Amino acid sequence: EGVQNILRDVFLPWYNTLRLLIQSCDQLKIDKKINFIYDEKRLYSSISLNTNVMDTWIVSYTQTLLDFVKQEMNAYRLYTVVPRLIKYIDMLTNWYAKLNKKRFKDETTLEDCLVSLNVLCYILLTMAKLMTPFTPFLAEYMYQILRKLMPQSFSSDEQELSVHFQMIPQSDQSLVNKNIEHAVDAVQTVIGLGRFLRDRKVIPMKYPLPEFVVIHYDPSVLKDIESLEDFVRNGLNVRKLTLSQDREFYGVEMCAEPNYSTLGKKAGAKLKSVTQLIREMSDADIETLLSKSQDESPLKIIDEVPIELEDIHIVYRVTKQTRFEDTAEQGFVVLLDYKADASLKEEGLIHEITNRVQKLRKEAKLNLTDDIKIYYSVEPHK
Repeated sequence: EGVQNILRDVFLPWYNTLRLLIQSCDQLKIDKKINFIYDEKRLYSSISLNTNVMDTWIVSYTQTLLDFVKQEMNAYRLYTVVPRLIKYIDMLTNWYAKLNKKRFKDETTLEDCLVSLNVLCYILLTMAKLMTPFTPFLAEYMYQILRKLMPQSFSSDEQELSVHFQMIPQSDQSLVNKNIEHAVDAVQTVIGLGRFLRDRKVIPMKYPLPEFVVIHYDPSVLKDIESLEDFVRNGLNVRKLTLSQDREFYGVEMCAEPNYSTLGKKAGAKLKSVTQLIREMSDADIETLLSKSQDESPLKIIDEVPIELEDIHIVYRVTKQTRFEDTAEQGFVVLLDYKADASLKEEGLIHEITNRVQKLRKEAKLNLTDDIKIYYSVEPHK
């Protein structure tokens, strides 16, 4: 069972991302008569200009991973490396690849397509080299496929004949952008909360919804999310993204609950009275606490007990009856308008039909480049 889980959650998604790259290159050759060849200069140019935020993020996140692996391997902590590699593959397959499929398939512009394919090729090549000590045969198999996309100078170098002739790749600090990494972290959190709400209302991702509202007390966090608005809307399939600090407008109230795991040691015999005073904190008190710098110590004194943010849990409640479904986590309150109109339902139906056609193609073992004819019949509504 453990082996099956690794195959399902790690190896197959990783391999399918490689297939996505190869299929996209094949389609580019058919549609535009262009043989894709990996171009490192184009990669560095696009990252330095930040032509696409998600490209910059995945390349920067890769450098962070390389630094972590080097640090942990030097300390012989293999047990910390493998979980981080698995998390990285999840980020690559379930976030970067899924959110950029239109670019890979040349549904934006040709230049954007070539940039995205360069980034994906670089990532998969780096992954093959990095995973060599852990999956030697699969890494070599993938490396040999990727070699076919390399320039002639690469293929003629004897050192490049096998992934096992390569050193573990080193990070390039010129490709690191921590601000974008933090911004994408925030985006992943709100998309995760939005998907949770969809699941709770049993609304498939194929069906677009009218609006998604994100509320947070920190304007810099909202600005980060705004810079990636398209990815939030595409990741949740919503028409409109609204960002706000105005909790009252949406009927969101805050209350504080004690975190006994940290507060118990501090408060001692005063725990009961401190608990009561924490629960009596007003919205304004909590706002003041949240707005204070983490460097201020303590953030608040209650009954002579110093209180830090780690000593309390902030609980959000939506008191208004609205058209929104809501949830909250990590300082975010998100609201999803799940009442779709006729046009949105019709668009969802189109996606449903497309999905079924793709499943039939898969069952028939057709290639992505194979032309097909679609036949359908309509039965009268009973």
